Amino acid sequence: MTSIKTDKKEDIEMGGVKRDVPPTQVEVPLDFSSLMVVYLSVGIDMLGVSIILPVLPMLAKAYDVGSSELGFIFAAYGGAQMISMPLFGKLSDKIGRKRVTMISLAGSTIGFFLQGMSRSYMWFMFARVCAGLFGSTIPVASAYIADVTTSEERPRYLAGLSSVVALAFLIGPSIGGGLSQFTLYTPMFVSSGLAFGGLIMAFIYLKESPAYLRSQEKKKKEEEKEKEKK
Repeated sequence: MTSIKTDKKEDIEMGGVKRDVPPTQVEVPLDFSSLMVVYLSVGIDMLGVSIILPVLPMLAKAYDVGSSELGFIFAAYGGAQMISMPLFGKLSDKIGRKRVTMISLAGSTIGFFLQGMSRSYMWFMFARVCAGLFGSTIPVASAYIADVTTSEERPRYLAGLSSVVALAFLIGPSIGGGLSQFTLYTPMFVSSGLAFGGLIMAFIYLKESPAYLRSQEKKKKEEEKEKEKK
């Protein structure tokens, strides 16, 4: 179904489901396949994060550092995320949700791989910060969901995103504990592979947000009007 613009509130049937369309809202069919890709991208990224957690205390011991330094290892990722998440959210408004999701997954791929290659505390901290700076799939996914759902649907799909994150942290540590039986760095390489898989999946299957495409089209028309005036 093509995009629809309404002048009054009405019910529109899409995929067998009637959805309320507020006045003046441009409505497009809800693309469940793209939503599933968004969920999987976040799930894979967060699974990669949680897989590493069980080996961090053992790595601190291997690096011959104390509990304070271990605390810094845990804090480095979250601290970097705190800085990058607002920036990635704004960036996704400018260059699109799909591109920023791919940038985030590419950065996670490299960051996790560098953690696996690190053999000193300082290098591991550097790699941890790099991974955290690009670990921003959640806010971009939230923005994507807000773009493609109505106000009535949005809480349900955002709750689904939170469930995906919780599931990743539920099963990830047990997987990481099992992988650590090979080497302490195996979980990092597996996490890197997972993030790379998510990157490929997003590149092939994730469609750009219709709201972003509309905003770009509007911006282009405004620029053309400005040129005509000149």
